[in-house]
Amino acid sequence: MSTSEENKQFMLTLYQTFGTGDRDRIASYFAPDAEWIAPERNGMAVALGQPAGWVGRDAVVRYLTEDIVRLFTGSKVELLTVVADGDHVVIEQSFEGTVCNGRPYKMIYCFIFVVRDRLIHQVRPYFDTALGFELIFGEERPRKIA
Repeated sequence: MSTSEENKQFMLTLYQTFGTGDRDRIASYFAPDAEWIAPERNGMAVALGQPAGWVGRDAVVRYLTEDIVRLFTGSKVELLTVVADGDHVVIEQSFEGTVCNGRPYKMIYCFIFVVRDRLIHQVRPYFDTALGFELIFGEERPRKIA
């Protein structure tokens, strides 16, 4: 079992790996049965034309390396807070980019990562879903755009 500090460092390393876009390296951080549990009908899921949440390493990695890239350009992530307690790592971050429809997007997210045996088993994101719809769609009807 890893310590809280080891899990925190593991996640900080993953965030550096996200910047590379290297699908195989990113996949190596996730358990085969990893779950990404997102709020139902959030703006990003609607814009991607997908149900919210992903199950399995391949689905999670596809979301991180293909879907987000298709939905946003010029993405920038800033870590605001990183706290670890046992197998839970909590990351508060700012995400900024341009939606594929040209709208600016800036949101604060809080993620709870469950890390066991140096693999991510679950991700639970928390964010303002109403603001997400507004930032992505404005006054337009929410629909698949990416």
